[in-house]
Amino acid sequence: MARYNTAPQTLELTGATTFSYAFTGGIISLTGTPGYTVEMVSPVYFPGSRQTFYNATNDFITISTAAGQITGNGVTLGTSVEIPTNSTYQLTSDGTNYVLTSALAGTTEFNLPVHFE
Repeated sequence: MARYNTAPQTLELTGATTFSYAFTGGIISLTGTPGYTVEMVSPVYFPGSRQTFYNATNDFITISTAAGQITGNGVTLGTSVEIPTNSTYQLTSDGTNYVLTSALAGTTEFNLPVHFE
């Protein structure tokens, strides 16, 4: 019987970084002192490659690209996007641009009792 390591991979960044490869299949955890920029690999990686970023700092972190644009939901966001604290953003390559395919911003807290209508 074969055994597979199914634990999620995490890459931790603590400051400004320029990727020379796409870190796919895991979560890139952004830590350290906020206010820095993470630059995506250039040229844009192969279509379908996804990179997931989680901002674990207490302020914004900037994700930028020197190649192509960052787009999302039919709009061009430009060459950079800011990720708020406690947020997870997923960028997927279309071969030319990075597409923001998921943006889960911030945390949701409910204080008990909760009543929904």
